[in-house]
Amino acid sequence: MADIEFSDEELLRHASGNQSGLFVLGLEWAKQRDGSVDSWAEFVGDQFAPGWDEMRGKGALAVARIAGLNLASSADSKLVRLEGDESRAEAVIAGPDPEWLEGTTVVAADTDRANELIFRRIAEHIGYRLEARRDDAGLHLVFSKDG
Repeated sequence: MADIEFSDEELLRHASGNQSGLFVLGLEWAKQRDGSVDSWAEFVGDQFAPGWDEMRGKGALAVARIAGLNLASSADSKLVRLEGDESRAEAVIAGPDPEWLEGTTVVAADTDRANELIFRRIAEHIGYRLEARRDDAGLHLVFSKDG
C-alpha cells in the first residue's frame, strides 16, 4: 500500500505553494482578460471581506497581524515587520519571490496592486482605512481606524 500520510510540514509547504500558484494564475488570467488585475482583486476582496467580520473592533494591530499572516502563509512572501497599536498599524511584506512570476506577464507591481485592492475592500468592510506603498523593505500595508 502506498504511503498516504503527510507531515504537517509537507502539507504546509504544499498548500502555501498552491496558494501562491493560484494567486499568480488569477492575476495572469485577469491581465489577459481585462488588461488589469483590478476587477479580479476587487472581486476577491469582496468575497473574503465577510470572513473578516470577527476582526471588527479588535484594533488595527490585530488586523495588520492577520493580513500579514495571510500573506506569510503563501510560499512567495513573508512578514518582515509588524508594528503599531489599536488605532494604526503596519505590516511589511517581503516578496513576491521573482521565481513565482517567471513565465507569466505578472510583475511585482501587479501583486502589490492586487493585495492593495483586496485588503482595502476587507479593511473598509470592517471599519478601517488602508494605505499601501512599496519601498526597499517590501509592501507596507497600513491599517488605521476609520473615523
